[in-house]
Amino acid sequence: MEYRLIRSKRKTVSLTITPQGELVVRAPVRASLREIEEIAARHSQWIERQVQKAQKAASCKAAFGLRDGEEILFLGSRVVLASSQGECRLTGNTLWLPQGEEACRREALTAWMRRQAREYIPGRVEYFSSRMGLAPTRVSVTSARTRWGSCSGKNTLNFSLYLMSFPPRVIDAVVVHELAHIREKNHSASFYRLVEDTMPDYRLRAAVLREKQSEALIWA
Repeated sequence: MEYRLIRSKRKTVSLTITPQGELVVRAPVRASLREIEEIAARHSQWIERQVQKAQKAASCKAAFGLRDGEEILFLGSRVVLASSQGECRLTGNTLWLPQGEEACRREALTAWMRRQAREYIPGRVEYFSSRMGLAPTRVSVTSARTRWGSCSGKNTLNFSLYLMSFPPRVIDAVVVHELAHIREKNHSASFYRLVEDTMPDYRLRAAVLREKQSEALIWA
């Protein structure tokens, strides 16, 4: 099978599928091609399913437009798009976008989502920060499409504005995940113990994140 290989100082081999359906293999510098391809072969059925899923999502995204009557997700609920002569606003389950070209509507929607994220996410960080005894140096909102959250070496937490598509319980899972990185700068057993001590059903919430991510990004 075709794949893109990225070598680094990591200790294990990981397989990921890009939104375009490309298989990316990340491997240790010393890992042999035979070892890498054996691992990929053992996961061939999973790879095939994920590639098909990514290709289907890419097709839906290509057909999607910010037209009146289309639906997107906001805090886990479907909202219907409609045109307005004013700024973006949410009324019930209707999200009003300014009239105009799709690029302008997307820009307005992105700005609105960013404002919602800046108003909502810091409060959730503060809540779980007090529970976990871990405080970030700063919280910022980004337009990242491939990383829902990150924690820098200086303990700055970054969250994607597209997180606002997900239910609050899923957003909370990302917040707890990134706060845990303040203490554990890896994904070790200690890291997941810290996460699950705070949020016992973390893995179920993370599964929803994976399941809904294509729909969350359909307008991005």
